[in-house]
Amino acid sequence: MTDQQLKKDLYTHIKSDESVFDFMLAFALDGLWYCDVTNPQAIWINPTFWNSLGYNSEKIPTPSDFLQSVLSEQPIQTASNYFEKFFSNLNDLEEPLVSFGHIDGSEVLMRCRAKVVYNQEHEATHILVAHTKQKTNTNAFTSHQKQQIENQDLLLQNIYKNFHGAIFSVDTQYCYTSFNETYRLAMKRLYGSEITLGMNATEYFTNPEEKEYIKRNIEKVLKGERVVDEALYGLNSDAKRWYEVSHQPVLNEEGEVVGVAFFAIDIDEKKKINLELQYTKELLEQTNTAARIGTWEMDLESFKTTWSKVTAEIHGVEIGFASDLSNGISFFKAGESRQKITNAVNAALAEGIAFDLELPIITAKGKETWVRAIGLTEYENGICKRFYGTFQDINDRKSAEMRLQEIQLRLKLIAGNFPDGSISLVDEQLNFLYTGGLGYGEFGINPEELIGRPIREVLSPEIFNKISENLTQIGENSKLSFEIIFLESCFQLVIQRVDEAINEYFVLVV
Repeated sequence: MTDQQLKKDLYTHIKSDESVFDFMLAFALDGLWYCDVTNPQAIWINPTFWNSLGYNSEKIPTPSDFLQSVLSEQPIQTASNYFEKFFSNLNDLEEPLVSFGHIDGSEVLMRCRAKVVYNQEHEATHILVAHTKQKTNTNAFTSHQKQQIENQDLLLQNIYKNFHGAIFSVDTQYCYTSFNETYRLAMKRLYGSEITLGMNATEYFTNPEEKEYIKRNIEKVLKGERVVDEALYGLNSDAKRWYEVSHQPVLNEEGEVVGVAFFAIDIDEKKKINLELQYTKELLEQTNTAARIGTWEMDLESFKTTWSKVTAEIHGVEIGFASDLSNGISFFKAGESRQKITNAVNAALAEGIAFDLELPIITAKGKETWVRAIGLTEYENGICKRFYGTFQDINDRKSAEMRLQEIQLRLKLIAGNFPDGSISLVDEQLNFLYTGGLGYGEFGINPEELIGRPIREVLSPEIFNKISENLTQIGENSKLSFEIIFLESCFQLVIQRVDEAINEYFVLVV
């Protein structure tokens, strides 16, 4: 009997036997078979069943090949076993889950319900089997999916083995669920004891603050947060090391947080270098503040200039003041000073020529002050890549220099009209700054050769010590006078402070 003949025969029974029709209506069918009891290989299968397994009308297997073509490799219960059992006992109407192979290689679970069809002599002649598709077996995968899983598992193993940092995970009870060898060795080195799977991670740490810190971060991630931070780990201060730790939630298929994954990188050397750099930077800033030395740098695209705190203070503006090239130059005193800095900046940008200038500026508050401006450039392939430098407040030094120049000029005028003696200007360390007068010539001394030398090289130790002992007692506009014997001659020595602010003195020998 052909499949078409079987189909017509089924229609005949549907028309003649209402129970057959009622059976078909009782279930939402995903497939229907009609088999000849005397010849189990004679099967009629409706298209719905084939569609459930991914077959179209052009690729449907022949009924005789059905059992070999659609059964999965490891079914819950194969159709062949089921129907062999069913044919041996036609009264057994159990409703098992039977696994069929989908065309893509996955498994399709169907609930099978069978009905025996009898002839007029009440002999079993046919079997009608209805199929209802069940939820896909989530444990079943296609061969391609299995290969993907194997590849991902291999990748994960390699990551655990070769990742340069530590990897570990805990569940919602803080117990270790996995860790790589790097983490195990690090914990052994830092804390002196082994870790094991199932161990409570928070109980491993003995330091209460460290224990609370670990627990707090885990709690954050279990609530769905992602945490990345840096912290010191280790039992003893000498063994502690800095780690950057990324805490990531572990999700199940429903998207629920079921644990925490940790990725830790040893940044101890980097952290210590950064801390040293920060300390050096702070020390440099303190030194620069004390020395009134600031820094600046220009963006060569926008010509915007960044000033340090001290540079801004010297200009008399707020920290963070937005300056550009023309605005910065405008602070220099109009005239010669401004022209000098303009020429220097242009030469630096065009030819890479560094400059070191001492010029007056007018601050934002209208005060004239002297500064030392240094500009440096970095060139690459003939193109200026960086323009930066320092900016120092030298007003006190410059004022002292100008005062000294004024005093030296006055001394020069006095010395020219002082034929009977000599006159000198010395600093607080008793070094000659200026010498003049005709008196030195009488002793065969060239006054110009004394400049920069200490007076101890000219005077006897006794006279030098006497001057040193009394020097600090001389106030502004006061003087010290006593007689000395020099080269078997008697002289009147007069020492007077010129300017207390710059600690310089007249030494007058009469």
